[in-house]
Amino acid sequence: MDGPSPADQPATEWTHPGRERLDELRKRIDEHPGASAHRRFLALVNVHEILFKNQDELLDLIGLPNTDGAAFIALFSEQSDREVLRAYTQELSRLLHNYVASVKTLVEHSRIQMNKETDEEFLAEYRARVTAVFDGLLPKFVQKLRDYVVHYDVPIGRYTLPLGPSTPQWVRFPLSTARLKKWGGWNEAKQYLDEHPDEIDLRETVIEYAGLVEMFYEWLFDEYQRVYTPLISARDVLINERNAILMGAKDSQFRRWWRATAFRTRRRWPFGGSGIAEQ
Repeated sequence: MDGPSPADQPATEWTHPGRERLDELRKRIDEHPGASAHRRFLALVNVHEILFKNQDELLDLIGLPNTDGAAFIALFSEQSDREVLRAYTQELSRLLHNYVASVKTLVEHSRIQMNKETDEEFLAEYRARVTAVFDGLLPKFVQKLRDYVVHYDVPIGRYTLPLGPSTPQWVRFPLSTARLKKWGGWNEAKQYLDEHPDEIDLRETVIEYAGLVEMFYEWLFDEYQRVYTPLISARDVLINERNAILMGAKDSQFRRWWRATAFRTRRRWPFGGSGIAEQ
């Protein structure tokens, strides 16, 4: 007959023989400047990835009728169901909203993280590159499009089909300039609308802005790692020492304590087993 499960056994107090050193290392790791540098780097990477996932989803859906013949027929043929087209444009509207929201999220979060920068040379170069890359009319338009979509209107509604040699060989979803101009909050970005008096091609706009963002953040991530790798590596030495102490525990009582705690809190080691090597 099987014995009681680890969850049924009373928890036993257990103290690691290296507890004092572990506590000291934990404190030094938390307070190490490499820890805050690493957290800021991860925050930048995370919001960058959010933007690019939303961007890719939007571009994939815009391109679907051009890469999938069945989708084109379902959406735009004489036999198509208008409800299918309506659902498609609704999904485009949702993805456009997600995309422009994440554009502004990346701008604001990057500013917040870099305002914590203590390396004056790095910070000065960052600000100079922000101005050089994002002070043009296209970035101003895309960033203001976020305010337009969030606070005023979602402008998806029109499409053009490639029906002849003189038309674009791509199903397009142009944004009507007249519709956009009904909103009065464009400020400097209004010049971009003036330069596109009829319409603005959504796909081309997203792709062009993506090129600017990718160029800028490739520089930023490379430079950040150049500046902070020594600090982060110094923090990693402390982490490795702490891990070595933890993983060096041989006491079977510790293994039993770990299993009981893991079962009680419903945590599971993600790689199978208990997370502690059997001896």
